[in-house]
Amino acid sequence: MNKKSFLNLIFLILVTTAFSQAPVEKPHDCFNELKFESGFIAITTHYNSELAKWYEESFGMNSIKEFTSKDGRSFGIILRRDQFVVEIIHAKELKENQGPSSEVRSGLLKFGVYVNADLFSLKDCLLKEGVKAGRIFRDEELGEELLLVRDPEGNMIEIISRLMPAE
Repeated sequence: MNKKSFLNLIFLILVTTAFSQAPVEKPHDCFNELKFESGFIAITTHYNSELAKWYEESFGMNSIKEFTSKDGRSFGIILRRDQFVVEIIHAKELKENQGPSSEVRSGLLKFGVYVNADLFSLKDCLLKEGVKAGRIFRDEELGEELLLVRDPEGNMIEIISRLMPAE
């Protein structure tokens, strides 16, 4: 190899290396100075999904807890940033990129709304009105009680009430 060919090869390697190592911007930098308002969303995804990691990295969320369903068919991760909570549920039945035609599918599972209400009284009232309301779940780690309600089309809404601090 002559000197000119050698120098061209070195130049080509340097240029290729410089462009292949371009810095990657972190999306969550956009959120550093923002405070998240109260909100809740739950998303169902396939069992090996990296979605929770994406929310942690993209929105600067922190993992609060992990859980497994009683039947072992799914596990979940609850993430929080300020008062905004994301619940990621990994279902064994789902395959990567599984479409909406399946019984269990990826995507939006339920959404939540925070209220200042006694959920037991609210549930009684809703049942009297013919609204499908499930059990009330008390989550000590999150400091909340949750009531799952279905609208006429089957969409799930989680009505959430913060627990009063012990005096």
